[in-house]
Amino acid sequence: IKCCSALTGHLAGYISEYQNISDLILTLGEDSPFAVKHSMQVAVMSMLVWSKLFPEQQHDLIDIGVAGLLHDIGMALILKDGLEEKEYWTTPNLDEIKRHPLEGYVFLRKSGQCNELVLDAVRHHHERYFGGGYPGGLKGDEIRLSTQVVGMSDMYCTLVADRPSRKASTREEAIRLLGDETHKCFSTILFSEFNAVIQF
Repeated sequence: IKCCSALTGHLAGYISEYQNISDLILTLGEDSPFAVKHSMQVAVMSMLVWSKLFPEQQHDLIDIGVAGLLHDIGMALILKDGLEEKEYWTTPNLDEIKRHPLEGYVFLRKSGQCNELVLDAVRHHHERYFGGGYPGGLKGDEIRLSTQVVGMSDMYCTLVADRPSRKASTREEAIRLLGDETHKCFSTILFSEFNAVIQF
């Protein structure tokens, strides 16, 4: 965990080198401090899980962290349009919220400052292994493994944090909820491996 935290510090420095991206993160922080804190947590969790499950692919670790840090960057573009943090995930605005993966992907692709692993995770972290996700309706092996790790870390970190619309779950409750959704959301093998890392 200390190693991942140190890497996150390096990631913040890395992102600060790109003015347009860092400006958007600052905008997101002003409009939604929760979103920036959440993104940092997802970056750390994604790197921790990746380093434990795929030690032979450590060359991708920084990119995994960047993907976690930027996965919700599209939220800043939506918040610029007047959506308030207190309205996150409320039914009337669900379709608006669902714009954020594609908005973030388009912005980052135009910037030319992120590789394909990062772009894919930003665009597809809400896809679900057995279908029903968005924005592309991908399923199974159509979803990159790195993107699945970021997506699962995103959901776990969301569950264990207080949000405007719900109280935080305990770690045990979060794992149970993730498990209950396995048939719709995640590979059962990946979930089992993720659970083992969380319990370690």
